[in-house]
Amino acid sequence: QKIEREQIYGGFDAIFVVDKSGSMSETDSKTGSPKWKEQQRFVFVFMDALYFAAQEFKRERIKLISGIDLRSGLVSFQGGSAAVELPLGSMWGPREQYQVWKALQKNVGGGTPDHLGLNSAQQVIETDIAQNPQEKKRLRLVIVGADGGSDNKAATMQAKEALKSIGVVVKAAGIGLSAREVESTYYPDGKNLESFEDLPDFAAEEVIAEAKKLYPKKVKR
Repeated sequence: QKIEREQIYGGFDAIFVVDKSGSMSETDSKTGSPKWKEQQRFVFVFMDALYFAAQEFKRERIKLISGIDLRSGLVSFQGGSAAVELPLGSMWGPREQYQVWKALQKNVGGGTPDHLGLNSAQQVIETDIAQNPQEKKRLRLVIVGADGGSDNKAATMQAKEALKSIGVVVKAAGIGLSAREVESTYYPDGKNLESFEDLPDFAAEEVIAEAKKLYPKKVKR
């Protein structure tokens, strides 16, 4: 006999930390569109897909040993600051959709303080943990996208490790030649992509890799 201890998760959270630096106004190498516009489309569609998956989980609840709650959130960074554009939650109605769409097309400018974005994501997570102390452990994934190197590499590395220390999985994508440094800053959790066109596949792979932890022993055969 082989005895295994199963980890029961209360749900899955995905937080996107996105770049609104000045260089996001430049043209994406593959698509020919402004980078901010490509990012806007990606984030909106991906969050919409996560919400659709959450609804499917609810509809298929009868096949699950325990329910799975799927939530998403959005944080941005730019010019020496960071902002929570959409709080962590499972609501995705017209209000949330408009909020995300508008947030990703305004106030683009400044540098790349991704460490501040990571700090804000950590605050969101820690606040949620403090407000729900009785909840089961959740899978938590933070996905970072940037089209340039960090303004403060040391602070970014420290912020990434701080998130990992509380059980959060952090994955980062550096988009374009000017963002190759992202791969080393987030090592071994960073990857360089050629274009924003490649970002959906990257994010999907990371989300699915984490989500697999929810499935094997929760879904009845």
